[in-house]
Amino acid sequence: STAMYIIAFWVMYFTGQLVSIGVAGHFSIPAKLFSYQTAWPLYKYSEVYTRENIILIFGSGPLVCLLIALALAAAFRLMVRIGIRLKVLWLWMAFHGFNLFFGGYISGIASNTGMKFFSAWLLNSQGTNFKEIIIAGLAIVVMIAAGSIATQNFLQASPSQEFIRSRLRFFYLVAQAFIPWLAGTLVISLTNLPTFELS
Repeated sequence: STAMYIIAFWVMYFTGQLVSIGVAGHFSIPAKLFSYQTAWPLYKYSEVYTRENIILIFGSGPLVCLLIALALAAAFRLMVRIGIRLKVLWLWMAFHGFNLFFGGYISGIASNTGMKFFSAWLLNSQGTNFKEIIIAGLAIVVMIAAGSIATQNFLQASPSQEFIRSRLRFFYLVAQAFIPWLAGTLVISLTNLPTFELS
């Protein structure tokens, strides 16, 4: 599960980043992709930037990740014939897709980066305004709800009915979801150190 968590993260992360870079390229805006961020070398007050292309650039990648996550979540219950490992990978990809959109919005508002630009130009706001705080609050609620649904899906991905019985369910979820999330996040954080650049 930890390996699936890490693979799913990189698949979804680079998918979102490459979509944003592709949209930027359409507007002749350069970008440089690293394992820890996408750099935008163009002067931020350049006339090349417009309200429309900023919204599209910073919103398209996370939106594609969300749409993929919704498709994976909707189709999960239909995937009865796929193997356990693929089911777990499927679940982690959906998890990261939701997180890259809703979590990306929350962290963007908090750090004034990424989806903050999308939000600011979409709402015509300067600084963090009340609307953005409300939307961030709704994003937290959605992530909590998605986590609850994901818990049920992890139980459905169990290789044995024995694991999802009441006395083992908690330990199964810790082993299959919590520890992989913790260990996977640590590994990703270590590989995301700025000294490890992917151009």
